[in-house]
Amino acid sequence: MSPVDEQLRAVLGSSLASLAIGIVITSISLFAIAEHFRRGRSKSRLLLWFGLFAGLYGVRVLGRAPAVRLMLSLPDEFWAYLAASADYVIMVPAFLFWEEIYGRGWKSSTRWLVWAGAGYASISVTLSVVLHRPYVLPEPGGAALIAIPAFLIGNYLLGYRPPAIAEAKALMLGLGVFMACVVNSHLGRWQLSLAHSNPEPFGFLFFLCCLGWIAAHRFRTNEQELLSLAEEMKAARRIQESILPSSIPNTLGLEVAVRYSPMTAVAGDFYDFLAVDAHHLGLLVADVAGHGVPAALGAAMVKVAFSTQAANASDPALLIAGLNDTMHRLARGQFTTAGFLSFDMHARAATYAAAGHPPLLLWRPSTGTLREFKENGVLLGVLPNQAYVNMRFDILSGDRIFMCTDGVWEAENGAGEVFGDARLERFIRDHGHQLANEVAGALLADVNSWSNGSRGQRQSDDITVAVIAVN
Repeated sequence: MSPVDEQLRAVLGSSLASLAIGIVITSISLFAIAEHFRRGRSKSRLLLWFGLFAGLYGVRVLGRAPAVRLMLSLPDEFWAYLAASADYVIMVPAFLFWEEIYGRGWKSSTRWLVWAGAGYASISVTLSVVLHRPYVLPEPGGAALIAIPAFLIGNYLLGYRPPAIAEAKALMLGLGVFMACVVNSHLGRWQLSLAHSNPEPFGFLFFLCCLGWIAAHRFRTNEQELLSLAEEMKAARRIQESILPSSIPNTLGLEVAVRYSPMTAVAGDFYDFLAVDAHHLGLLVADVAGHGVPAALGAAMVKVAFSTQAANASDPALLIAGLNDTMHRLARGQFTTAGFLSFDMHARAATYAAAGHPPLLLWRPSTGTLREFKENGVLLGVLPNQAYVNMRFDILSGDRIFMCTDGVWEAENGAGEVFGDARLERFIRDHGHQLANEVAGALLADVNSWSNGSRGQRQSDDITVAVIAVN
């Protein structure tokens, strides 16, 4: 065997362990980072900080392995700067990872560690480049050995208690082994090491395995909670769908169409009918303030309150007043807009009353006029014993009546422009001659197209569209 071969074999043999550890740690870090970005919906950055922390340490281990330096044939100065940069920067993702587990600390003091680490890393790397010295300032690992226990003791004395950590035993075990190895490494600089070789990479690998288990366990727990929440939301959606009318009553001379588009799985919009007989029909459209589950619970209360008002089907003002009293009693602090429209097909007339609701629109093709009924009383639930006003108007064959929630007017495009009155009026004039079902579908499609434009804006509010065609 030639001297060169013997030298190469000796180099490989001496760095085989560190080479294997560096490859394993770096591979784990890449997998964690890739998994974080693959699960882009998750708000937790636990895997990201874990991956960056492990990756920097893995790069440092590989950069110090003689076999890697021999294979890549890069200048010694490059490896020195690489190791120094990794040593300076590694504390930043380490503290961010710690913040995810430990919490923000007393008055967000955990973030102080993050900013201190980031500031020290920035200054150190900059000075290293400017002064052409890799380790122009001490690497922060030694200071962290003092700062972290002092930080934990200080937070405890100041009254901060971290959230319960189900994986505390694994964390303390891994951290204890790694800290012992780090202390041994620092003692070695003064010839006080308890081991002849440097066990720090092995200690970090053990610590990394513990952290990986914690991250995986936390991630799996979060996924299970999300799945459970998704199932609960599906159940809530089914319950809410059950409180909406399953069909539209048949009324002589009227064609009624409704489109209902919640912003999330459940919504605060609500509509329902009071069918007295074949010649009399009442339609309620309501919008509970807010979104999601709280608004959906408010909508369920509106349903309960509305079911007690059948006797007032021909008097919208009295019906709205009854709803207001009930909502004020049952849902204090949760306000609702509502409009109720009552048809009397014998008299060919309709009566409308509203509580803070967007205007009812009457399109009359025979004269080409669009009339708005803007008169409103106080929102439901604000004050008890409120009086509301009836607005009675005649209806003619060909008329189109629109009752919508404010999600139609307030739908925004990518530039922040609302759908607004002018676009709604233009739509009605262009489509007012169509069947009610066609008009309702086209209007919802137009609003969705406006808010889901080129910039991919999501629907920003619940939308209910009710169109009544008079035949």
